[in-house]
Amino acid sequence: MAKLDYKPEELKQILDIGNSVIKQLTHFSNNFVSRSDEMNGAIPQGMTDIEAERFAEQRRVAENLFLEMQNLAQEPFISWIKIDQSGKNKIILISRGFTPTDYHPLDYPDVMYANKLSPYAAKVLTSKVGSDFTFKGTTQKILYRDRYFIPKLRPFIDGIHNTIDLTSGTYSIDSLSKLIDIKIEDVTDEISDKVKKILAEAEFRAGVRRRIIDIIQLRDQPILDEYQTAVFRTPLTANLIIAGSAGTGKTTVLINRISLATKPENLDVEERGSLTQQGLNLLKENKESWVLFTPTELLKIICNKLLIKKAFQLTIKPLKFGTKREWSWEKMFWHF
Repeated sequence: MAKLDYKPEELKQILDIGNSVIKQLTHFSNNFVSRSDEMNGAIPQGMTDIEAERFAEQRRVAENLFLEMQNLAQEPFISWIKIDQSGKNKIILISRGFTPTDYHPLDYPDVMYANKLSPYAAKVLTSKVGSDFTFKGTTQKILYRDRYFIPKLRPFIDGIHNTIDLTSGTYSIDSLSKLIDIKIEDVTDEISDKVKKILAEAEFRAGVRRRIIDIIQLRDQPILDEYQTAVFRTPLTANLIIAGSAGTGKTTVLINRISLATKPENLDVEERGSLTQQGLNLLKENKESWVLFTPTELLKIICNKLLIKKAFQLTIKPLKFGTKREWSWEKMFWHF
């Protein structure tokens, strides 16, 4: 038997987080399956113009719900956070780019959703665990926080590359599904060979695990750190110059900043700066009027790999030019 290099209470907290995350993911996977067959088909014959218009509108609503269900089934949330709100524990699920409507998570209403672009998400994602923060006059405290990825190629439900923040420190776990094979009653002051083996398979370790970059590409970073968040939530009327070496997150911050600008409903009063209501309406109503200049082949590849599409939640297509000389610029511009 080997001694733990951390407290059993910490491992129990992490197991509680792991089990809660997997249960929520399983809930969404089981309850928000695609129903595309119900939403396909032509407009039935014999309808009046008014009936056909009503049918078409209902189908548009159904298609939007279908896309939302697909999102919920594939990636329902990207961070799990437990908070103390006025003496009551609540779970906050952070979604990547949408807030589900009429779809309740497990243990609703003690489990709530927040869009990662919202001011509240910025607070709960960057506030120090164990310390108080105030949002709209309400004092709250972060108890635990897990940020992770959902694997696309594994045939089972899992959360990978976890960064779990406790009041006592930060831990990294590669696989939650492997970690939760540990039973709470098996966590004692002395670690058994069985528990030790599971911890090794789950790649459990103290501190933040740095991932080795073996390919030059823009990494999928759905959640920004506190320094990136401070930049990307600067008022939209501000002029910024972001400098830094390769891989420090400059492009990632800018992509998120543009994404925020296309969803002004997620801006607070300070972040709107001196934008007029007319300016906000233009941002909200003209989501297809953006042009992204990509001066390198790398960003063109990134667009093709859907990372930018995922960030913006928009349709992106190459912007083609008319003359032969201008055609070479096609790789540098993308139209939203």
